[in-house]
Amino acid sequence: MQKLNQIENITLKKNKNKRIKINQIVKRKKIKINGKNYILKTNKGVKDDEYCTISKTVGFSCESEKKENKNKLKNKKNDSENCIFCDFVNGNWKTHRNKFVFELIHETKRTISFLSIDFPKNTKEHILVIPKKHFVNISECDAKTLHELIEHVSLVSKAVRLKHQGCNILLNDGRSAEQSVLHTHFHIIPRNHKDNIEIELWKRTNVTKEEYKKLNKDVKKRFDKILNNSK
Repeated sequence: MQKLNQIENITLKKNKNKRIKINQIVKRKKIKINGKNYILKTNKGVKDDEYCTISKTVGFSCESEKKENKNKLKNKKNDSENCIFCDFVNGNWKTHRNKFVFELIHETKRTISFLSIDFPKNTKEHILVIPKKHFVNISECDAKTLHELIEHVSLVSKAVRLKHQGCNILLNDGRSAEQSVLHTHFHIIPRNHKDNIEIELWKRTNVTKEEYKKLNKDVKKRFDKILNNSK
């Protein structure tokens, strides 16, 4: 697989038919740029391994990336169109699925909070905080939305603690983490002494000191990878 830096300095010449010819034959129709595979778009009526259309941005016409981005936008649009939380935000739904009236508790420029219809046993309060814009996962949110979400969750927590002794603040991020509505949201669940609400029930596993050290190293590597890519 050829990389861009190996062929980016090739001299280009336009012929009379406005086709762009590479003076060195590119033998493969695929190349790799920044770890991603791209397909070289060939001109009609010429040999695939002799001609390709040149893109102003990365040097080649990256049809695979265009298709991938188009599909992502299409899927995102479909997700938001079929999202009950987006319907609440847009005013398309006035009631919950059980026909209870939907009411806002609090609203900011980018976020809203409202009462859920799913109450744990022994409490009749469960508040959700969501961004107005459709984000499936918390990692997709922009900085301003993240800031408002955390501020909003903090406000809800203060309001809950005026009546209750504490609260659980939960975020299920992804289907595997039991995220039922694919529009990122925080759960704020009031807690009181001996309320018998069971959260985070899992069987605990034992790890050695060496395993714990390796786990820390692995997590830090992932953080470094994300931070380096964001620069």
